[in-house]
Amino acid sequence: MNLIIKGDSMRLEATGKVALYIGGEQRVELGLSEGGDNFILVENGPRRCVAKVENVTVIKDKEDELGILMDSLLRTNLKAKKGQEVSISCIAPSDALFVVFQLPPNWKAEPDYILKRIVGMAVVKNQEIAIPFSSGELRTICVIKTEPDCPVLIGWETKIECEAAVSRDRIAGAASFASIGGLKRIIMEIRELIDFPLRFPETYLQIGIEPPRGIILYGPPGTGKTLIVRALTNELGANFFPIEGPKIVSGIIGESERHLREVFEKARQSTPAVILIDELDAIAPRRESSREEMTQRLVTTLLAEMDGLSVLKDVIVVGTTNRLNIIDMALRRPGRFEHEIHVGIPNEEGRLEILNIHAKRMPLDASVDLAVISQSAHGFVGADIALLCKEAARNALRRMFPIEQFERGQIPANIDVHILQSDFEKALSLVRPSAMREVEVSVPRDATLDSVGGLGSVKQLLRENIILSLKYPEKFAKAGIKPAKGLLLYGPPGTGKTLLARAIANESKLNFMILRGPEIKSKWFGESEERLRGVFRKAREVAPCILLLDEIESIASVESGAENLTRSIVSQLLTEMDDIQHAGGVFVIGTTSNPDMLDPSLMRPGRFDYQIEVPMPDENSRVEIFAIHFKGRPISSSISAKRLATMTDGFSCSAIAEICRQAVLLALRENWSKDAFEVSIDHFERTIKEFENKQKTLHAKSIGFKSPTERRI
Repeated sequence: MNLIIKGDSMRLEATGKVALYIGGEQRVELGLSEGGDNFILVENGPRRCVAKVENVTVIKDKEDELGILMDSLLRTNLKAKKGQEVSISCIAPSDALFVVFQLPPNWKAEPDYILKRIVGMAVVKNQEIAIPFSSGELRTICVIKTEPDCPVLIGWETKIECEAAVSRDRIAGAASFASIGGLKRIIMEIRELIDFPLRFPETYLQIGIEPPRGIILYGPPGTGKTLIVRALTNELGANFFPIEGPKIVSGIIGESERHLREVFEKARQSTPAVILIDELDAIAPRRESSREEMTQRLVTTLLAEMDGLSVLKDVIVVGTTNRLNIIDMALRRPGRFEHEIHVGIPNEEGRLEILNIHAKRMPLDASVDLAVISQSAHGFVGADIALLCKEAARNALRRMFPIEQFERGQIPANIDVHILQSDFEKALSLVRPSAMREVEVSVPRDATLDSVGGLGSVKQLLRENIILSLKYPEKFAKAGIKPAKGLLLYGPPGTGKTLLARAIANESKLNFMILRGPEIKSKWFGESEERLRGVFRKAREVAPCILLLDEIESIASVESGAENLTRSIVSQLLTEMDDIQHAGGVFVIGTTSNPDMLDPSLMRPGRFDYQIEVPMPDENSRVEIFAIHFKGRPISSSISAKRLATMTDGFSCSAIAEICRQAVLLALRENWSKDAFEVSIDHFERTIKEFENKQKTLHAKSIGFKSPTERRI
């Protein structure tokens, strides 16, 4: 019986199972049983593989819905594409007595380890199957011998043997679009550009559309650019020719160009083919910025080879890079690399998709909530999430087996590991997002508007005008309202401006980045502006995001006699804020204690739309602040927050927080030998008095002469 291969299914990915969509008569013809397991032999010419039938759906009167759904590894075994017809027949596999597997390069595994993971699976000679790890990682192994020499069913009595691996250059692995999470938009764009025109050439040629000769995938490291190319290769049923930029470079004159020409020649002789140039920027940087003769020759050779593909319609060149701007412009034009697709950092929904893909192959405890983990993994790319899963698996092993057992070799091969939520939480504290290591990206979960004492009217304004627009942008768009792009918080030092910014990020559930003014300044010409551009670029990559410019007056000052450096930074800041107004996804918060020093250009609508004063706390606000800092501390019940608020007139929020801390420390020192103690009003009074004396010392009048500008010298 012949059936057409349908699309992908994440449920079936890397399971070796299929789903059948057939008519009632076809079901009878196949001889599928109602109760027990059913196995089928799938054939595509000389290639064949065995699969277990996951489920059968009977289709009535809709012939276009008939077909077979299988994972990408089965299609790779068959060298078959989606939409292609394959032959299937129901079989009863013999019990396997002996099976020999060939392992992938640089991997060793005990036969018992493999047997435990494949019991109940049916295979045939030359079939590849996937072995899942507790970390969610997959390894592909190949059946090279079975006894008897026919389709066999692996059981606990089957003897397993493993042979040394060999390298296979033209296989792209078991990747498929269904095995990639968080990149639906990118995958659909690539399918529209390449997959569909190659599968339905007549339809596209009627309107004059040909597949592009090349595309560039760019974005931060670890986002899945190379994985997308491997999946594309499998979807096309094409041969795979990888070129790693740094490895092709040779010190011998002419050798690098020869390597490049050889790969293109092999691809031309093995169509359909996909050529992957990983780290394209390493072999094709801008020629005007490089003085090396070898670089000039490599770029020229690549240009010539790309132009030589014009007569071939089934060779696709895909370049990947995280530095798009340094690639030679001659390559970035129609006819060569025609399309440039940004592969960005996944959002919360995308992270959950990736986690589900990895967790499908992990022995998770019922307590694990992947949605909570995805919320905490801000800025994580696919590679980071894969590492997170591995670390969680390691934590589970450490929890179950002390290191001494590993040292004594007392770990059994067949272990029953369950990964808990706490294992993931511990892993989250160890794994940092790779794409964002040069800047701090987080959601400050410790800060809420309720944790900010006082400022009732300010908090109400922030909730109604800022947080709602950040949490529900679609509602504002439907009402025809453009959300604000910037907020300036100004007021005396210590009044809680930075804490308010962190609370806004937490309540709106957005990524949070901090840039402190002095951090970007450099003595080298142009470097400060480049750092500022880099920060805004990272903010756009992790959008939606809140970017806090703390002490903004240090980079956007208009003091008389300001340096050229400061003026150029201000110009760059204005440019970046105008860019995010059009691009969207980034909300800028500036904090300053000297608003009069800021460039007036920043204050217009479209930049800092809102300018909100954060004043010194009044008495009622101080009562709230003391009440907040009393929580979780051994404060005597006889202490009145209102009395302390009266004693601290003119104190800032940070000063009150420090007074509470010092009062508790004073009580702890006096009661060091006791198990329990309370902080009394006496401790607070002494702390407040000491604090006032320090402030008087710090603000003592200077001795000297007055300058004409009224400044002490």
